[in-house]
Amino acid sequence: MERLKDSDRFQEFSDTLLGVSLAEVGAAHFLNGAAAAALREHIPLRDRRNLGAFFTPQELAKDLAGPLADIRDEVIILDPCCGAGDLLLASLRAIAPVHASGSARVEIRGTDIIKTFTEVASSRLRFQLQKLHLDDLNIRISHRDGLDSTSIVEATHIMLNPPFGFSNAPPSCSWASGRVNRAALFVADILPRARIGTSLHLILPDVLRSGTRYARWRRLIEQQVNIKSIRTIGKFDRWTDVDVFIMTGQVMTKKPNDSPGLWVSYSEGKTVGDLFKVSVGAVVHNRDPQRGPWHPFLTAKFFPTWGEVESVVRNRRFLGKVESGPFVAIPRTSSPGELVRSRGAIIVDSRPVAVDNHILVVSPHDGRLESCRELLTILKQPATTTWLNNVNRCRHLTVAAIGSIPWI
Repeated sequence: MERLKDSDRFQEFSDTLLGVSLAEVGAAHFLNGAAAAALREHIPLRDRRNLGAFFTPQELAKDLAGPLADIRDEVIILDPCCGAGDLLLASLRAIAPVHASGSARVEIRGTDIIKTFTEVASSRLRFQLQKLHLDDLNIRISHRDGLDSTSIVEATHIMLNPPFGFSNAPPSCSWASGRVNRAALFVADILPRARIGTSLHLILPDVLRSGTRYARWRRLIEQQVNIKSIRTIGKFDRWTDVDVFIMTGQVMTKKPNDSPGLWVSYSEGKTVGDLFKVSVGAVVHNRDPQRGPWHPFLTAKFFPTWGEVESVVRNRRFLGKVESGPFVAIPRTSSPGELVRSRGAIIVDSRPVAVDNHILVVSPHDGRLESCRELLTILKQPATTTWLNNVNRCRHLTVAAIGSIPWI
C-alpha cells in the first residue's frame, strides 16, 4: 500500500486536475467527470483494484444523496473514504437549499488515506461552494484513515462508497475468515464507532447483499442497523464490472437477530427449495486427485443446455460424493446481463455421476423425471431470470438463489 501511496502516478493524477485551468476542462467537467477520467488515465486498473479506488459516478452519487434534501437542524455529513469528493459534492448540492434557507446548519467532512485524493476533493468542494454562494458552510477534508477519524462518532450522516477490493479478514473478525471483500470489513468496523441514530447512506457491492459467503455479515448488520431500504442498482459504471446496491438506515443499539432482513425478495408460495435439494457439485477438478472408482464426470464445458442426458460421456476417478439421476444440472457461472440466467439440463444417467463444482445439482425430493422437466420449464421463464436478477447480481448462481425461485 505504501508503494501505491507514494507513487508518482498519484501526483500526475493531481496535476491533471489541479494544474489545468477551468477554462480548459470546463467547470461542470471539473466537478463531475474529470476526477474519474484522470484516475483511469494515470492509475492502472491493477492499482485501482488493490486500493478499491473507483470514484462514484455522478448519477449514482446524486441518487444516494437525494434524501439529504429533507434534512433539518444541525448536521455533520461525513465520507470516511472520500476519494476525490464525488459523494460529498452530491451531498453538498442536495443540502445547499436548506442550508441557504437557514433550515439546517451543515458541515461537510471527508477523509482518505491517499493525500492527493484529499487535495483534489478539497479543491473541488471549495469551487462548488463558490458556485453555490455558500461561504458560511464549513468543509473539513483530512488526509487520514477514515476508521481512525474522530469524525465518525461526531457525524450525523455517513455517506459511503467503501473500497471494493479484497483483503484477509483480521483474527478479530467474527463473521468470516480468509479473503473477504473490504467493503464488508469497512462497514463492520464503522458501525461500533458511530453514535446511535447516525444516518447511513451506503453504496455496496451486490455480493454483500446476495452472496452466501456474507450471510453472517448480513446478520451482523441487522443487529446494529435499522435498515430503511435496500435497492439494487446494477453495474457501478461502464468501466467497472461490479454490481452494486444502495442501503439506507440508522445505527441503533445492538439487538438480537429476531427477523430476516430486507436483503432479497422472498416468495410467499412454494419454491424450488421446497421441492428439490440444491447443492454444489463435489469435484474440484484441478485439486481432487484422480483416485478411486471411475465415474461419469459432468462439467460445465460443452454444457448440454435444455437437453436430457442419458449417458454422460466424460469419465474420471473420484472418491467423493456422487449424484444419481434424475437431477437438473445448472452451471453456476451466470451474469445479470444474460437473457436466461439459469441454464439447465436434465441428467437421467442412472450411474453414479461425479459433478464438477462449477455446477449446481438440483435433485427432486420425489425422485421423478417429470418434476425435473417441470423445473426446466420454470428455469426458461423470463420471470425466473427477473427473480434471479433481484436476489443475486453476482457473476455466479448460489444454492440459496436457485432454492428461492418461486414454483410457478
